[in-house]
Amino acid sequence: MLKNQWLKYVLIGFIWTVIVDWGTAGGFHLAYWDTPLAGYIMRGIIFLFIPLFPSYFIFRRGWNGVKLLLPTIIVAFVVEVLIVKNPLAYTFPFLLWGIPFAVAIYSAIIYLPLWLIRGEIKENKRKAIFLFLITAFICVVSFFTQK
Repeated sequence: MLKNQWLKYVLIGFIWTVIVDWGTAGGFHLAYWDTPLAGYIMRGIIFLFIPLFPSYFIFRRGWNGVKLLLPTIIVAFVVEVLIVKNPLAYTFPFLLWGIPFAVAIYSAIIYLPLWLIRGEIKENKRKAIFLFLITAFICVVSFFTQK
């Protein structure tokens, strides 16, 4: 059961990450997919890292709830600052709203698949709606501000 849940989490997390990134970074525009093969490979590696890293803490260490926020922040920092070099995550004053939005989006990416595979969406309904709405808001903003 543990391996099955782990595999489901990583697979759903990967697919959800692709959708969220397309919406938040690409504004759901088809131009998002205009990238060389190396770009797809790099995205694939990053999108696989995002659910794999917290899965260790979830399934090997039994972390859940607030305790899982630390791996979420680490993933957001590694991806947004170190890999993507997103100026909204490290440039003042943009980081004042960029960091909370990044943590919320990565929380949606990490927590929603977990709650889904564990059947805990109803128990976390308010949090799930909040995280989904923030992600949807960023997708809408991205849609109207990108080509």
